[in-house]
Amino acid sequence: MEAVEFRFELVVWDALQTPGRWEVVNQAQMELIFLAFIGFAAMIPAANYLIGHFGACHPGGPCVIPVGFGLEAPSGVLMVGLALVLRDVIHERAGIAWAAFAIVVGALVSYSTSPAALVMASVTSFVFAEAADLYVYARCGTGICRPPSYYQVRLGQ
Repeated sequence: MEAVEFRFELVVWDALQTPGRWEVVNQAQMELIFLAFIGFAAMIPAANYLIGHFGACHPGGPCVIPVGFGLEAPSGVLMVGLALVLRDVIHERAGIAWAAFAIVVGALVSYSTSPAALVMASVTSFVFAEAADLYVYARCGTGICRPPSYYQVRLGQ
């Protein structure tokens, strides 16, 4: 009896970047996308955990860490930068649809893992912040965004 081999391929399409172009992602890219997707989803419960357990914890409030200039921020911000990078990796490698799907999955993970006191704040802030950043990242990736120096040169002429 012959062995049957299964092959999975991820087909991606990015409507904003290259209209109408479909491409099959190779195995290495698929693994990178999968790891970024899992890591992105893991950042939400990690941030929620840090808010409640890491830094100077105030009764009835979040745990905070110093961020410079005498200011403090909730300790969950340590995960935000990594979450943005991982979502951008998903966007670049798999397209905007997969990045949007990652945001939806992240919201569900946030809803299911957040403490009761944080559920609404966690889900709402996560969805709006990620959706806004996804929109800006998608627009700037197409060259629509220009650096401030572009406008300074145009205004100076």
